[in-house]
Amino acid sequence: MRNLLRELLEGDKPGFGILVKSADPTVIELIGGAGYDFVLFDLEHTPMGIETVLGLVRVAMAQQLGVLVRTPGIQLEYIFRLLDMGAEGILVPGVRSQEDVEQVLTAARFPPMGDRGVAPSTRAAEFGGHGKSTIKELTDELNREQVVGVLIENKEALGAIDAIVAMKGLDFAFIGPIDLSSSLGLLGTKGGNPVVRNAIDRIINACERGGMPFGTIANDAAAALSTVELRERNARLIVVGIDTSLLRVRLSDLMASIKAGEV
Repeated sequence: MRNLLRELLEGDKPGFGILVKSADPTVIELIGGAGYDFVLFDLEHTPMGIETVLGLVRVAMAQQLGVLVRTPGIQLEYIFRLLDMGAEGILVPGVRSQEDVEQVLTAARFPPMGDRGVAPSTRAAEFGGHGKSTIKELTDELNREQVVGVLIENKEALGAIDAIVAMKGLDFAFIGPIDLSSSLGLLGTKGGNPVVRNAIDRIINACERGGMPFGTIANDAAAALSTVELRERNARLIVVGIDTSLLRVRLSDLMASIKAGEV
């Protein structure tokens, strides 16, 4: 069972991805054709549901893209259903403590690592055609291969960061600069406020000490971390754009050029 997202996390160079908020398979084909490494489907801030995402996951895998899905929150039924349907990885927002992460891992991992229910006929198990000699062999491989990450985006999680990144079964931490700045009372800060940057440095340093891969959004207004800086800090998953925002900007720029008589 090959997992491209796992390969990015364990590789020696960063993966560059697009945060997907639209529900159009054509967009995924365009992202894959442009040479990106992974997509992050957003179930937190969009009306997309699991059945919609399943179709997009299939397209992404056909395009040889790593597949990560952000859940709506710490909603356990989403966690194991997304993994059962074959998402390579999940990213869970809203965690505030080591206990929250324990809940996530319990739902995401099969025994003995967690308490996820076993269904060997799911898409993740190739509908029963997984070829493993025992169900235990199957669940052990899925525990190894499927990726579980959490969003560090509030001051409570920041305070517990060393304990969080030390947790067995967690594969990566993803920094959410805007919500983190909001939690610190600095919503609307632009250009890399030193308090926000120091908080992000604290997270990255904890990840480095704990041997935990991390990811984040490049050129975010609240942090202003460039792809160059993130490469230097050894980020493994770097989101470089949002599909809807990229389209909006290009459409706006084109119309502005038309109105100015430039095209």
